[in-house]
Amino acid sequence: MTRLSRISLATAALLLVAGCGGNDSSKSSSSSSGSASASSSSSASSSSSSSSSDFGAPATGPEVKGTGYSYHLPTGWQDISTQLKQSQPGIDTGGRQSPATPPFTANLNTLKVKGNVTGTPTAADLKSLAAQIKQEVATLSPNVKAMDNTTIGGAPAVHQEGDAKQGSTSFFLVQYFVVKSGTNYGITFAFPTSLTQAQRDKIVNPVLASFTFS
Repeated sequence: MTRLSRISLATAALLLVAGCGGNDSSKSSSSSSGSASASSSSSASSSSSSSSSDFGAPATGPEVKGTGYSYHLPTGWQDISTQLKQSQPGIDTGGRQSPATPPFTANLNTLKVKGNVTGTPTAADLKSLAAQIKQEVATLSPNVKAMDNTTIGGAPAVHQEGDAKQGSTSFFLVQYFVVKSGTNYGITFAFPTSLTQAQRDKIVNPVLASFTFS
């Protein structure tokens, strides 16, 4: 079974990005809730339950280089990897929409943790990983929904998403964990609750389509 020795970093990363609000600081703030109508945020879709080739055209914004991988941010986003690492060393890279959109700004972060699966993960491995990441975000997103597995950068990945809240700040969580060569790569998106599924997909899918391993 896949085990994450430091999966708690995923929760730490979420706690950090949940506070990204209406200024240019990447650190957590005490901004007020960005809640909107339930129809715009509460329904998790399985539209991304496909291979990486089905994510469409890759993003063409700034290239972000992580440890052993790279991806492109959407046009208009900025790389805030340096700031994120200063606040939470467990985060590998990250980006954010620019300019900021108070009270919550769309953002993403990635992390890299060691796994115990060195070859191709089995269905049981992926099921175990999905259960672990669901448990890890339970306090932030108690109703997070496990979505269909997918493929990112040619490697299998598990996927979950749902409404989340930290303190008074509400947001929508979209998270992937990619399994490759004994390592698990976490990709976490956080969105204002005002964005629809279609609007989130227009950000998530191109980023995932651009994700490559070196």
